[in-house]
Amino acid sequence: MIHPSFAPVEKADDFLRILPVYRYKKGLSSRDWRSFMSEGLKHIPEDFFFQEDLEEWGLLSLEDTLTQMHFPTDREMYSRAKYRLIFEEFFRFLLQGKESERRQATKISLPSDSVNTYASTLPFPLTRAQLRTLEEIKEDFSKGRMMRRLLQGDVGSGKSIVAYYPMTQLAKLGMQSAYLAPTDILARQQFENFCALFPDIPTRFLSASTKDKEAVYDELREAKALVVIGTHALLQEGVAFSDLRLVVTDEQHRFGVAQREQLHRKGREVHLLQMSATPIPRTLSLLLFGNMDQSILDEKPPGRYPIETRLISPVQLPDVYEQIKSGFATGEKAYIVFPAIEENENASMASLESEETMLKKVFGEQVAFLHGRMPAKEKEQILETFRTGEKMVLAATTLIEVGMDIPEATRLLLRSAQQFGLSQIHQIRGRIGRNNQPATCYLCAESAHIPERLEILVREEDGFKIAEEDLRLRGPGEIRGLRQHGDLDFEMADVIRHEPILRRVHDLLDEATAKRYRNARKEQKY
Repeated sequence: MIHPSFAPVEKADDFLRILPVYRYKKGLSSRDWRSFMSEGLKHIPEDFFFQEDLEEWGLLSLEDTLTQMHFPTDREMYSRAKYRLIFEEFFRFLLQGKESERRQATKISLPSDSVNTYASTLPFPLTRAQLRTLEEIKEDFSKGRMMRRLLQGDVGSGKSIVAYYPMTQLAKLGMQSAYLAPTDILARQQFENFCALFPDIPTRFLSASTKDKEAVYDELREAKALVVIGTHALLQEGVAFSDLRLVVTDEQHRFGVAQREQLHRKGREVHLLQMSATPIPRTLSLLLFGNMDQSILDEKPPGRYPIETRLISPVQLPDVYEQIKSGFATGEKAYIVFPAIEENENASMASLESEETMLKKVFGEQVAFLHGRMPAKEKEQILETFRTGEKMVLAATTLIEVGMDIPEATRLLLRSAQQFGLSQIHQIRGRIGRNNQPATCYLCAESAHIPERLEILVREEDGFKIAEEDLRLRGPGEIRGLRQHGDLDFEMADVIRHEPILRRVHDLLDEATAKRYRNARKEQKY
């Protein structure tokens, strides 16, 4: 026993209470953290909820909630505190949606044959689902109100090419569009793809790493640039537009409503197209995004090979490495994905750093390493070596989950697959099989038994069916995966595990209640 705690017998009841254990930081013990939290609880801000609502809805106050989270009286009070936090996350999220008013807008009449004309300029055929969605967007512009459309699509269903349609049509009219992506990697990928397809449209890239930002600002103000694709840098005060009419947000829930509104305010009558890469079961989608029109891309482009998915154990890893190396001669690349950068107390979780030396021994100079803590410039340099073929294997964290489009990548090894939710694995798997070549995904579970739930990924490639299976399999109190629905980016709430709470919030948050909170809580960040 190391550094045990003890107390006099007469104080045993107080000593034997439930104590939180905080993540270890060098030089700080759990006792230090508890001391900090105790002091912090003396400075709790105003409660977001009105007192009468707390009583009617049976919720703890913010003060009681935070106190019970850090110093719970018993398990029941801890559960009530956790319920309150989940309830509030859903409440704020749905309240944001009700903020998106359908304001009037000037009708934009696109040519009746604009969809067919657009499709004919592309070097590949569009699916029926894509063509249907393009017609829906064209109709939105003609309605005389601002478009608010959510575009859901499975991995590889071609959401981006759908988003490019309104951007190109507005450019023909001299109107501007902004494409907002959550990461440099994704933004740069979209910029390169758009410019390759539509070189005649003046398009600029803007991120924190852009060197000559002022030149981009000037071109946007003077309408010399009609399309800008970038990251959070688009939200900066210095960014102004001549005539912004469309905002496209990729991985929409990685942006808060305040961030999206920042960009909307830079134009007049701004239409909004939001894209989500994680298929969400329809029943939940209607609860979460009922204020928006919704389009679903439920087909993949023709000619795509199915991705073969195999469940393996750690003892099979040497064979997998040999299979990866066998593809080098024909230019086939591979990803190796880890759930964490560093080692932690979970012995069944592989990490990027703990495996780095071994991977260098196996692949030599052919392997590159990538994670989110690297500077943007270094990440781009590493990705460039992978794109060009200087490196044939990219070992990375889930940073590659979105935005990676390397056609030559045909193999993917996911380490510690038991740590991920089914939908997230499906997203990661979508990084391969993008070039009409056979592709293989290896799911390695570093546990005594391979979880049965992973079997669905062997037999199913439809992201919506996988999401439904996720919904069916998960039970209350059962946590599977580091993040279950990355797009939604909640801190505690999970739209599948906590669906009953979501439904309750949805039913309680009527227009009258939303109006009360909008009027009284404008100064509080949602």
